[in-house]
Amino acid sequence: MFWFAPDILWRWVLALVLGIAGAYYLYLRKPGHRPAFPRPIRNLLFGLRSLSLSGLIFLLLAPRFSQTHLETIPPNIAIAIDNSLSMKYVSADSTQTLETIAKLKEELTRWTQKNDANISWHTLHEDRISPHQIRFNAPQTPLYAMLQRIHQLHTQRKENNFIGTLLFSDGLFNQGPAPTYLNVPKPIHTLSVKTNPLSKDIAITAVKYKKIVPVDHAVAVDLMLQQNGFLDQHTTLSLIHEENIISQTPIILSSTKLPFRIIIPAPSSESVEKYPDQRYQYILKVKGLPDELSLVNNEVRISIKLISQKIKVLLLSPTPHPDLKALSYALKEKNNYQVDLHILSLSDKSIPKKIKDYDIVLCYAAFSNPEMLQHTVFLWKNKIPTWYFLTTQAKASHLSQMPLGLGKADLLSTQIVMVAPYMNNSFSLFQGSHLQQNRIKEYPTLFLPDLQFSPYQGLEPLLFQRIGNTNTQYPLLSLGKGGSQHKIALSIGNGFWQWRQEEYLYHQTHKAFDKTIHQIIQYLGIRKNRNKFQVRPTQDTFMDTEPIRFQVTYLNDLDEPVYGELVHLNILEDNKIIQTQTFHTSPRNLLSIPPLPEGKYIYQARLAQNKDKKTPKASFYVQKNHQELISVQARPQILKDIAERSQGQFLGTDTQKIRELLDSIPLPRKSRKISSSLALSEIWYILLALTLIASTEWVIRKYISGQI
Repeated sequence: MFWFAPDILWRWVLALVLGIAGAYYLYLRKPGHRPAFPRPIRNLLFGLRSLSLSGLIFLLLAPRFSQTHLETIPPNIAIAIDNSLSMKYVSADSTQTLETIAKLKEELTRWTQKNDANISWHTLHEDRISPHQIRFNAPQTPLYAMLQRIHQLHTQRKENNFIGTLLFSDGLFNQGPAPTYLNVPKPIHTLSVKTNPLSKDIAITAVKYKKIVPVDHAVAVDLMLQQNGFLDQHTTLSLIHEENIISQTPIILSSTKLPFRIIIPAPSSESVEKYPDQRYQYILKVKGLPDELSLVNNEVRISIKLISQKIKVLLLSPTPHPDLKALSYALKEKNNYQVDLHILSLSDKSIPKKIKDYDIVLCYAAFSNPEMLQHTVFLWKNKIPTWYFLTTQAKASHLSQMPLGLGKADLLSTQIVMVAPYMNNSFSLFQGSHLQQNRIKEYPTLFLPDLQFSPYQGLEPLLFQRIGNTNTQYPLLSLGKGGSQHKIALSIGNGFWQWRQEEYLYHQTHKAFDKTIHQIIQYLGIRKNRNKFQVRPTQDTFMDTEPIRFQVTYLNDLDEPVYGELVHLNILEDNKIIQTQTFHTSPRNLLSIPPLPEGKYIYQARLAQNKDKKTPKASFYVQKNHQELISVQARPQILKDIAERSQGQFLGTDTQKIRELLDSIPLPRKSRKISSSLALSEIWYILLALTLIASTEWVIRKYISGQI
């Protein structure tokens, strides 16, 4: 079908007017000196000249015409191949997967020839490739991302005839969302790889342990072992550190899934000094058995950071008191603290030497006498994290000298007030358990001085006072940052020892009391890293297929971030620099370097403008990516769920069903309009017609002229 553009009419009119005018001037006006032709001949020549001139002028005006026709869009099906490494190990034999692809190719060739259809082959990371280019070597299986990418690729154009996807996979995935949550309008048909029911394998499928532990502490590691084909057989779990076997534990594979615990002995303090970042790397390895399918999933690598120093706690008091003993026992229940007791009445009344070396000070009876007031002010001015105890020994004259950053207290009388505690449910500095809340409600009363007390506004109450049966909003124990912006705790009263004793009397445990004390001490004892220039990896262990990422922080003396500073990062292996990365600090605070081979690496960063400003040497590890080999058993249920959710068909492992599926798929016929635009001067037969008309006029004119 042809049609002219809407603005073509004026071109026709102009060309006809000019063509007729030219022919009229030549043939119909008085001949003058030109030879006179008979009237019929003159009219014929006038018509021919009008046509040729009009056509020539019309072509010079460059008209264009459009052509349109309907084109059938062939149906298109996408073939998604899971080319992950696990496909090699899951299949029944080494050729089964390739035979399935060959069968797919054969059936698809027959189907496309029969139905004039198109197919496209896709893998986990590539689109529209040839089947012979497929290699089963992908280290990860992002099935969700692949299926979503294929759907978007085929439906992003409005004019398409995409009829669905045929997925060939083992159903295993280890990256991104579960493919069963994918929601696409076109069906996904699934074909499962055939698993060898006789395949034998042992795998460590889960590991759980504490990643940060104090020196001289053993570490419990909980494993989940999974076996297939080795029921009731014996093997050995080895604990390895720096290629040295530390221990070997016999295991009986008594079930398909076997939970197991191994205790890693505590490293000695001397051995920790060899590691600049105090990080230990261990390998847990299960001995392989005969005919085992894969050995790479028999081992895992774990990294443990050791805390070489305990939290140093000083108990400072003017006189002995049972509360001090209860607090000391609670802290010694954990081996994380070094607790020292200093009684002023039993020693010199001066403050202990090197008090600044302590992480926390528990200042008991803080405002009871001039010496304790002096020590309280010293602790406050030096911003040492301190737990201040306002006891019944407090004196009005000393309370009046309380730093405003702690609060304001006025002693009303010398009477003793008895109150019970209850927990603040909206406390936000750390999380209290239901056990603590219930036990604290049962604690006996404390003895408080009769005072009017308003804590500093930056302190948050952990415990409130219950007077009789009334829960008040008067604080009993508060924590937070005081007016000088360092961490403090402030409690009123004495008699805490009764809480610990009462809990044991009724429950045969000190769990709630001790946990509350530990949480307070841990809150006070955690200090921010004061190093203003820090470069540290985002994780302890990386895979050899992923980039190594570092988090970068550089602060000035006002703790403001500094951007644009040039930094050199050295990566060392075996004490040799293998690469140096240069970058500038930026708001992004993240540096990424290319993946590295398996091994242990040391890194150190320094500022280019200040070579003395550098980070301590620390390490990270790179290990082989064996995610694909953690499980070598296909999961056909996943493939079945994908098919059902998308209204597709699940073929199982039967390749004979491929033909049935292809022949049953509805083939919608779609067409689209194809339009093209072309200049009239580009069409040869129009130019030929004009040439013939002009030639005919010329021949007739010459012939008649010769007869006259």
